[in-house]
Amino acid sequence: MEGTLFKGERVYLAARRPDDAEAFSRWSANPAYMRLMDTEPVRPLPTEAFAAPDRQGAAPDYNFRIRTLADDALIGFVALHSFEWSNGVARLSIGIGDPAYWGKGYGTDALRIVLRYAFDELNLYRVGLDVIAYNTRAIRAYEKVGFTREGAIRGAVLRDGQRYDSILMGILREEWRALQGRDRPVAACAARDPRAPKMTNKNRGRRRPGFACYAVVVGRLRPSVAPVGRARCRPSRTSRASARRSPRARWRGPAPRGGCRC
Repeated sequence: MEGTLFKGERVYLAARRPDDAEAFSRWSANPAYMRLMDTEPVRPLPTEAFAAPDRQGAAPDYNFRIRTLADDALIGFVALHSFEWSNGVARLSIGIGDPAYWGKGYGTDALRIVLRYAFDELNLYRVGLDVIAYNTRAIRAYEKVGFTREGAIRGAVLRDGQRYDSILMGILREEWRALQGRDRPVAACAARDPRAPKMTNKNRGRRRPGFACYAVVVGRLRPSVAPVGRARCRPSRTSRASARRSPRARWRGPAPRGGCRC
């Protein structure tokens, strides 16, 4: 994780820089971009409107700049805000201001990075957002990284004489972890291999030749002895020698890389 927390495949998340305000001011003069970002009337904003505020003594700012890995170009922003720390929830906002980078996966990459930060670093349980219904490109990106449509505020936005819904979306920590392959159902091995022992509270976490199941407990892998609903399969260390010593064990070759044999 070290060195990759803020880095994705195409972009990385960076702190504010003094010259960022010029780019944000330029983007605010693009109605196509501003109408995707906000429901307020669009108007060009001066550079001073985007100057970094004096945050001495203020709460931490989780507003990041999105920069490309290839040439370090500033292309947008992503922010976590409206925190409810006691409930472990926050809201997300993102914008790709440079139209040259629209529809090319840069926003999706930034979303994956910020969700990894939200769930792994800030230990949040839920991240939510709202998006205007006509912003179909953003909705596809949100769904691609795991967001679920949770509802809509009907007719919330009026543009060019037409009403549009505000779509409410969210993602939970267990949903994010499942998409990253960190969680698998305990019964997955038994379902694929009928010879696997039935997973009960007594034998959960025991090894048999070929695989071992470990429960995910507070983000760490450990043998499960309690009824935890999720588990992960990892190759066991059954060797040829141990297989020869045990009449019930059978050497099945090295386990597949990154997964179990079941």
